[in-house]
Amino acid sequence: MYIDWNLHSGKSNPSPFGFTWGGGMYFTFGARIYDYVFIGAGFGAEILPCLSTYKISWYYDTYIDGFFNIPAYINVRAFIPASDRIYPYLDVAAGPSVSFYLDRFEDFEILPIAFNLRVGVGVDFSRFSLGLGYEGLFGKIDRLIYEYNTQTGEIIDYWWSRDKLGIHTAYLKLGIRIGPME
Repeated sequence: MYIDWNLHSGKSNPSPFGFTWGGGMYFTFGARIYDYVFIGAGFGAEILPCLSTYKISWYYDTYIDGFFNIPAYINVRAFIPASDRIYPYLDVAAGPSVSFYLDRFEDFEILPIAFNLRVGVGVDFSRFSLGLGYEGLFGKIDRLIYEYNTQTGEIIDYWWSRDKLGIHTAYLKLGIRIGPME
């Protein structure tokens, strides 16, 4: 069993979302097959705040919004034994994700099931794991868009918009292996 703590940094795309950062914790349960492959499944929780820019008529407003993401995934790691205690690896994890979007205007919005993908490299040494790689969250979000009066700040009009969501982040993984070291 692994417990991972990931630091995220990256770009969300397309607009209106901006720069993303955050952290997460993941629990992976599985088995190592000989010294070469680990197959498991897991779940996690991550907080991904975004620094966003929102166009209000002729000027732009910058604010913090973000995502709370709960991924479930299948995880496969391919190891290259370097010594009795050091194992470099290639890591791939993919699966569905339930995400909540926090908008400063509309409170929480739930995204339909999104797809979460994580690909990286790392090294296991003794009980510890260190890795880095790419993580993406893909889906669609229904958002309520407002048009404001620039003089009074009152809402003039509003409409629904369905935007594609693509959050692309680089991650740094710090992990610990729990259980016997056999």
